[in-house]
Amino acid sequence: MAVTGSGHGAASVSRARPLLGVLESANGGTATLARLDPLSLEPVSRRVRIDEYHDNWSLSPDRSHVALGRGGQGIGIEIVDLRTLKLARHVRTGIAAEALGWLAPRRLVAGLQRGGTVVVDPRTGRILRRFADFSFPDASVQTRQGLVLLLPQLRKSSPGLPLRRVSGAVRLALVDARGALRSVTLQRIRLGVRTSHGLEYADRAGLAVDPARARAYVVAADAPVAEVDLRTMRVSYHRLDPLFARPAGALLARERRALWLGHGRLLLVGRDFVSTHAQREALAPAGAALVDTAAWSWRTLDRRPTGAVLAGRELLVYGPGSYPAAGVGLSGYTLTGRRVFGLFDGKRVLDVQVAGGRAYVRTPAAVHVVDAGSGKVIHDIVPPVDLASVIGPMP
Repeated sequence: MAVTGSGHGAASVSRARPLLGVLESANGGTATLARLDPLSLEPVSRRVRIDEYHDNWSLSPDRSHVALGRGGQGIGIEIVDLRTLKLARHVRTGIAAEALGWLAPRRLVAGLQRGGTVVVDPRTGRILRRFADFSFPDASVQTRQGLVLLLPQLRKSSPGLPLRRVSGAVRLALVDARGALRSVTLQRIRLGVRTSHGLEYADRAGLAVDPARARAYVVAADAPVAEVDLRTMRVSYHRLDPLFARPAGALLARERRALWLGHGRLLLVGRDFVSTHAQREALAPAGAALVDTAAWSWRTLDRRPTGAVLAGRELLVYGPGSYPAAGVGLSGYTLTGRRVFGLFDGKRVLDVQVAGGRAYVRTPAAVHVVDAGSGKVIHDIVPPVDLASVIGPMP
């Protein structure tokens, strides 16, 4: 791996604290948790191997341990001691954990692929409680109220395999630190499952939470936004025109995400998969729209992106654009929607991870280390590495 770049920016990054992150192996299957050099993303500490990492994690309340979702061998969760960077415990849940929330010293909540949602004692690995009907969450957010889970409709599949998605209304569930679960079905948000040329395509909804007002927001294409009061589980709906826009072509699947920006602002972003005369499967961006949840007004930031991430006080939107056309690069905005910079125009940005005011922008050719506030490219990592998760700057 070669690292290119120079200047004061590179020097300042090299002097910064290491970040704690998870790197996926080049051939897939295994991942590595380690402290990483913020310039090169090379491990600079002891390494912990995570088999079949499932891209979710949660820190213990005192930040001394981290729980990571994994699959294989009946193990659903790995618990790592961050002081020693040693594996502290396997938690055997029978199948992979798709969402985690470490809510109290001895209360860890895990949404499983099948078998429901469980409450685990992370010190012993013992399952304390199981909610069998709440499996395979599409999204989750940990808040002071508990772990919020967004769950599609599912049906049974072959033994040992994940449950299968079916068309229907989504459910929102909240598991609190005592291990109690409350839920509500969002009847006006219905996700479809379609089959084309022997392949199955499923719609996905997005979830964001306003922690100050204890409100959850669920967004999906062709549906109003559901606003759920997490104290009472009462639901109200709000129509937003961007969610009802339809792409050209036969729909295969529609995916939407939401980011809570604070001060009553919500970002919508997403993508559609369609079939056209020219392409059996094509990607159509849904773009990025900024929403004021006080007035339920909105404005489009950019019609081309398919992804977004919050980097402190900056909002980064990106995407591959309409496949197979050229990519749309990366754009930085203030949280009020003022565009600050644009980078990598015409390049396909596949993923963005953030840590310590820096963005790690992955393109097919490199990972670009970018100052998220100014848009300055600090370094390029060639060939690109797969930074699957950033858990945070760590001492």
